[in-house]
Amino acid sequence: DAWAISTVTVASTHHKRGIARALLEAELAAAAKHAPMAMLTVSESSLYQRYGFAPAAWATDYEFNVRRVTWSGPTPDGRIEYITNQQFAEHLEEMHNRLMVHSPGQVDIWPLRAAQLAGTASSEEDRAKKIRAIRYLSPDGTVEGIANYTVSGGDDDFVAHTLTVHHILTASPDAYAAIWRYLLEVPLVEKVKVE
Repeated sequence: DAWAISTVTVASTHHKRGIARALLEAELAAAAKHAPMAMLTVSESSLYQRYGFAPAAWATDYEFNVRRVTWSGPTPDGRIEYITNQQFAEHLEEMHNRLMVHSPGQVDIWPLRAAQLAGTASSEEDRAKKIRAIRYLSPDGTVEGIANYTVSGGDDDFVAHTLTVHHILTASPDAYAAIWRYLLEVPLVEKVKVE
């Protein structure tokens, strides 16, 4: 268990008044009562070193020009299937809960967050129309991986769309390989982006 802190922010009209310090110190006092560890998600991690925080994970963006990429990894025996956004949300919650015990520092997923990631939340109606979702089924029919993405562009060149990956969750190396192979080989896509 850990106390997860995020969205520590103060309006720019109220900077330099100790508000962020008061917010963070209150969170840390609460954390001390409820959990053995606190973790913080922020954009400027160096500001929080004085409270004992340090970078634990770095984020990286990837962009692949699939015209220059050829899949050379394994070809698993399972299969990829298209699924609805609702099915994605259901698989996301189940898989996340099953896999988080193997990933220290993972944050619980709650129903609204799963709905937001899947595009099924009421605030995501416009985005939901653009989201495509897939799952990987092992040879015995077990769901071992899911992903969702959008495809955009291609207005000037129909074979030059951009596929943007939004979420991938896998329970096995086969699922990871199969999903990545699928994403890199979607027809009419020139670029695959992962943020």
